[in-house]
Formats: sequence, C-alpha cells, structure tokens
Amino acid sequence: DDARSIDWRVSARRGRLHTKLFREERERPVWLLVDLQPGMFFASRTQLKSALAVRTAALEPSKPALNAREEAFVRRDRLVIGMCGHASLRKGVDTFYSTAKALPECDFLWVGGWGPEETADNAIFDAFVEDKLPNLYVTGSVANPYPYLAAFDMFFLSSREDPNPVVLAEAMTLGVPLLCFSATTGVTDRLGRSGILCYGSPNVEDAARVIRTFTPEKARSPEFKGLADTFLSAFDLREKMVMVNEMIAELRQPSVT
Repeated sequence: DDARSIDWRVSARRGRLHTKLFREERERPVWLLVDLQPGMFFASRTQLKSALAVRTAALEPSKPALNAREEAFVRRDRLVIGMCGHASLRKGVDTFYSTAKALPECDFLWVGGWGPEETADNAIFDAFVEDKLPNLYVTGSVANPYPYLAAFDMFFLSSREDPNPVVLAEAMTLGVPLLCFSATTGVTDRLGRSGILCYGSPNVEDAARVIRTFTPEKARSPEFKGLADTFLSAFDLREKMVMVNEMIAELRQPSVT
C-alpha cells in the first residue's frame, strides 16, 4: 500500500497498521448514439426516423445555460439564436457576441466550451464578463448538446471557416432552421435550398438584418422548419466521413519540393 494512505491516528489507537481506501465519486456517464445512416431518412407520415431518434436523444439538459449575471436560460416568447462549438475566433465567437449585443430583443445561446479553463481562444470572454449581456447564455462544455440545440429557433453558423459541419445536419434533424454565409462552408449548394444563405463572410450587419425579419411564431412554424427536409434527404454520414478521412490522408502525405 502507498504510505500516503496510512491512517496514522487509527493505527496508533488500534495498535496495528490501517490504511484508507478511496472510491472515486462521479456521475455515471451515459452515451446516446444516434444512427444517421441513409436507412434512417425514411418516414411514413409524421416525421423521419432519424428525426425521431435525435429528438428522443434530446433529453433534459444536464446543466442550465447561464448568462454573465448567473441567470438561467428559459425559453420564452423571444427568438432564440444559437451556435455550437468551442468559443474561438475560427468559430466566429466575436461575430456571435456582437450580433447578440445588436439584438437585445432576442436570446442568444452558445453551446460548448466558453471559459478560459475550456478554451484558450475566446477573444471576447473579458467583454462577456464586463458587459454582462442579459440575452447571451452559455452552457460550457457538455456531453450531450441535443437538448440545447432543440431549444434553438435558428442555428447561426458564425464560423469564419467550417468546411463540413456535421452539426448542421444534427440541428436540422431537430427541426432547427439555419442561417449561414457562403464563405464559411463547403455545403452551400445544399444550404441555399434548405435554409437562409447570405453571400460573403459572416458579419453582424447582415446577420442582424436577417434575424430582425423573423418572429418566434414565424421561425417555429412548420413551413420554416420544413426547409431542412431537402438537406436531410441527401445527407449521408458515411459519405461525409469518407471525405474527412481523405482530407486527413492528404494532409499526412509528405510535401514535395
């Protein structure tokens, strides 16, 4: 036994050696795996099987999303604009933050690492603490983002560069419409028919202009949420992973000079 585990007081009192036994205390981790293969994109009348599977996985959040004032997020009769990922400049956290500041009438929800202990590239963390925007809520790192994604009225892909974001398909499976910019991602051909696509790089002016045209009732209507069906019917996760593996293999090849 490790000498550091010896309980010297008990050993002295009992006259023989006693050591402490430790048991790790932690919550039981539960992983929910959702099948997004082509066979799941089938439905008889109400909804796709893939949509049902993801919505079933979207259980109650493991912890509340909080703003800088330590107030918990509650879905109300206000438009909820969301983004998912570790807060960084590549993910456009500054654009997302500035858009939230420009639209105090809407709630903004960031799902993913936020504080300096979780991500080192959150350039607006100090402003977040100082400004204490009442309408910007963050979750921090979470194991299951689906309960938070399901609360979005619109997924705002604020990233400067995000070639093949699988999270878009996850959001649309939950019936969350998208707001994206053409310079961000390589799937613009599908997004142009399945969401709101703005030309150029993400910027506060265009994002705010588009968001202002929506009300919670309009964003939550079946007609608007139905925009995702075209994208989902053509989405193949296996094909996406092949593309990712090919990109990695290409990067690993030695450069020729």
